[in-house]
Amino acid sequence: MENKPHFSIVFVVIISLTASMLCSNAQLEAKNPVTDVCLGCLCEATSGCNQTAICNYGACGLFRVTYAYWVDGGKLTLSNESPDLPEAFPNCVNDPYCAANTIQNYMARYKQDCNDDGEINCYDYAAIHRLGGYGCKGALPPRYYETLNS
Repeated sequence: MENKPHFSIVFVVIISLTASMLCSNAQLEAKNPVTDVCLGCLCEATSGCNQTAICNYGACGLFRVTYAYWVDGGKLTLSNESPDLPEAFPNCVNDPYCAANTIQNYMARYKQDCNDDGEINCYDYAAIHRLGGYGCKGALPPRYYETLNS
């Protein structure tokens, strides 16, 4: 009989820790919905993962992030620089980690099933990335689509 209260306490602690871990994983997934593999696919489809720090036609970096996308992704910056500085946008989106975190934030905000297949996966994130949070149900450019599927 003396072991039953001890067993109950251990059981409650184990259940509490398990629930806490599950909640933490759910929060992590909500904060970072895009897998690293999917980020790699987005990079390949968008720029061929060209690491040249460049801005063309208003889109910058490996993922060709635009200013509006960066704003919707939380205006992240490097080294605590002010997001109001003119160089804050290109500095972030030309940095692979800052750009990836911007994408994670953007996807957490606009996450949806773009192709109505009943699940949210890398295809949906690719459509959101390319067509925007409100236009992801449109057709992807053929080259982008082919690169994603290769």
